[in-house]
Amino acid sequence: MKVLEVHEEKTILVCLGATKSGTTWLYHQLRKHPSCKLRGIKEIHYFDIAEGAKSKKLITKNINALKTVKAKIINGNQSIHLIERQKELRGWLNLVINKKDETCSYVDYLLDGMTPCQKLAADITPSYALLPIERLREMVEMSHDVRFLYLMRDPVSRLWSNIRMAAQNGADKKEDQARLASVLLQKVISGEATPSSKRSDYIGAIKKLLGAIPPERLCIMFYEELMTPAGFSSLCNFCDIPVLLPDFSERVHVGIDLEQTSEQNNLMRIHLQEQYEFVENMFERLPAAWQANVM
Repeated sequence: MKVLEVHEEKTILVCLGATKSGTTWLYHQLRKHPSCKLRGIKEIHYFDIAEGAKSKKLITKNINALKTVKAKIINGNQSIHLIERQKELRGWLNLVINKKDETCSYVDYLLDGMTPCQKLAADITPSYALLPIERLREMVEMSHDVRFLYLMRDPVSRLWSNIRMAAQNGADKKEDQARLASVLLQKVISGEATPSSKRSDYIGAIKKLLGAIPPERLCIMFYEELMTPAGFSSLCNFCDIPVLLPDFSERVHVGIDLEQTSEQNNLMRIHLQEQYEFVENMFERLPAAWQANVM
């Protein structure tokens, strides 16, 4: 049976944010779920590339990764992991370089290899939340049943985690990372349009999502609640998959241990108060971690 023939039997979940809000953890949990099919590449970035924002850098990165994997296999490492990694990289590169019918190719790629017992395919690419509203509306129509998940984490914690990740990527020594983190935070506070500041804008993202996605297809969830039995069960119900509770103690992509100063914390709290107020007005409640930073 061709993939096209089973489109109407399958659900596609697109998790589009926010960065540093548990999306990698969620990816690993859904990959283990017997009702789910996720590709070996977590962030597919297909629609980022369609917008031209990430194409050259990301394609070059994965071409180089494929060359490295192929060299290891040629040199005698025939591990299942490497062979599967080679297959995934080839499939992704074929998807983004050799485009024909955009929507059809993308959906086929997600559903490829699904078994009859697997109902849900997922693409977990947080930066999709930065896409224009017109693109999001197109994504709604790409298949019979597309659902969207937007995760939010306490704004101060999320921003600092994002900055720590950027500092870790930009410097090797801890003292240099601390200095870089301070510089990056000042850029955000000053209103400069940086990756961290863009990903901190829950207001803009949520308004756009509400304008593009029918409410019955959109789940907006707190990271702090996702990491509980009740919250994860709620997500499974939204996806129409059986509730199988994960190991909530599992941690992934733990960043550098870089404590924020009290001054940095206050700067972030003041800068992000509008975000807290917007979310509180929308949900009429905030998790405890959020309430601790409301002024």
